[in-house]
Amino acid sequence: MKERNGTFRRIPAPHLTTTRQNKMPLLAPPTNDAIYLSNLALTTTIAPGDVWSRAGKPTPVTLSVRLILPSQDLARAGDSDNVEHTVSYGTLAKEVMKAITSKGNFSSLREFAEHVSLAALVLAGRKDVAVETRSVLPEGLLLAEGVGVETRLVGDPGMMSEQAGAMLFVDRLRVACVVGVNPHERLQKQWVVIDLRLWEFPEDLWTMYPAAMRTVVDVSLARPRLERDTDCRQTVKQSEFLTIETLATEIAMVMCVKFFVELITVAVEKPSALTFAKGSGVEITRSRKFFTRE
Repeated sequence: MKERNGTFRRIPAPHLTTTRQNKMPLLAPPTNDAIYLSNLALTTTIAPGDVWSRAGKPTPVTLSVRLILPSQDLARAGDSDNVEHTVSYGTLAKEVMKAITSKGNFSSLREFAEHVSLAALVLAGRKDVAVETRSVLPEGLLLAEGVGVETRLVGDPGMMSEQAGAMLFVDRLRVACVVGVNPHERLQKQWVVIDLRLWEFPEDLWTMYPAAMRTVVDVSLARPRLERDTDCRQTVKQSEFLTIETLATEIAMVMCVKFFVELITVAVEKPSALTFAKGSGVEITRSRKFFTRE
């Protein structure tokens, strides 16, 4: 959907038609025109606060905005070479910054993203558009590269094939632990990198995610010990898993059972597992029903 650096990238399902030359499946291209901003750097105040969760403290934000337009909507501007026939990305940036500055304080990442999206929709001045945003707090969590939200807001739900939504994510949460089946991997700890995507979850997690992240790596706990409040990082340091599949499953279970997340994607990567690969890992998506069905 989007790259970690904030740029937008669509990966549609493979198209069934094939080329005559190589008989390989074709990937379907985007059907919409778009105007976008990538990695707009700014500072504002968003609850629960800075990297130490100190309320009211300003924090840096990296914002990307994509205004989704109907197919061939930019054709007129392409023919006329006239900026008045399009939505200027310069104007889009100014209006977004103005909206953020005028409000100043936001109760959650979701409110911040929705405020930005509304400003973009107002600028577009039409209902047949949608706005996608990616808002990242690079200093939002001590052990992670970023925590953020991806949102989609539509001008008119009846005119759009894809509807509105919001997803909370944590990028590259790093913890050192003993994990692996090889003898040399049992001798000392190695870094694991954890990515989380929360698709359906309680409203209070928009501001309580630091507490959840202090527990998310508490994966050495077995199910009978699930209720114990332990600092997640220290517990993982004491853990000894054989496979990252089990590690990913335990993280998903803790989030679903303890924090009532209904749907989550967990990726666990070992950067040092293979000499000639930057990383190797697994990714799973689990629902709360998967763990509570018994």
